[in-house]
Amino acid sequence: MSIVLSSRLEKALALLPPSLPLIDVGADHGFFSLSASKEGRKVYAVENKVGPYHTLKENLSEYPRYPVEAILADGFEVLPSDVRAAALLGMGGKTIEGILSAYPEKLSQLDVILIEPQSLFSLPITYLVRHGYTNDSGEMILEKRYYPLLRFVKGKEEASEAGLKYGSYLVKKKDPLLKEYLLSSIHALAPFEKQAEKKRAFEEDYKMIYGVKS
Repeated sequence: MSIVLSSRLEKALALLPPSLPLIDVGADHGFFSLSASKEGRKVYAVENKVGPYHTLKENLSEYPRYPVEAILADGFEVLPSDVRAAALLGMGGKTIEGILSAYPEKLSQLDVILIEPQSLFSLPITYLVRHGYTNDSGEMILEKRYYPLLRFVKGKEEASEAGLKYGSYLVKKKDPLLKEYLLSSIHALAPFEKQAEKKRAFEEDYKMIYGVKS
């Protein structure tokens, strides 16, 4: 059986430095884990519920030559000592922040953290910046909705207000899909008087990043 990744997962895979042992939290069917292990990288695929864990194990068993080990655990509850990179993809921002903050003493083991918050972007971004990580790469993704795919590495970051909301790398490079996201959010909220404050917040973010809207 061949492994086919979505475009967003292919982009996430490209952000992983070569060779670093990886923990893939919320591994789902394990396809990202398997793809990350193709070059011999050791990967730990984590699910926190028994049913999804058994499905994951069954899928991984079809690729016995790939160095992926399934773990039944909650987030970083079980963090093997060789792991240096983590992927937290396809989850809400509150869930990602909860995983990061549940075992803060274990974060120092991780040199690279990939996040892909599909809501409440600022929660995991702010947590990582405040705990010694800097956003050094990534891009805005459009797959049914807009959300940021961000890589964090160890390092001090003086993030702007916009950087804490969307990721400093996206803000500094004026990511074109981030621009689309802000404009589409402003447009969607425009007809609703009760959403005026939220619309103004998006407009201010747009001005901070891209200047006055033409």
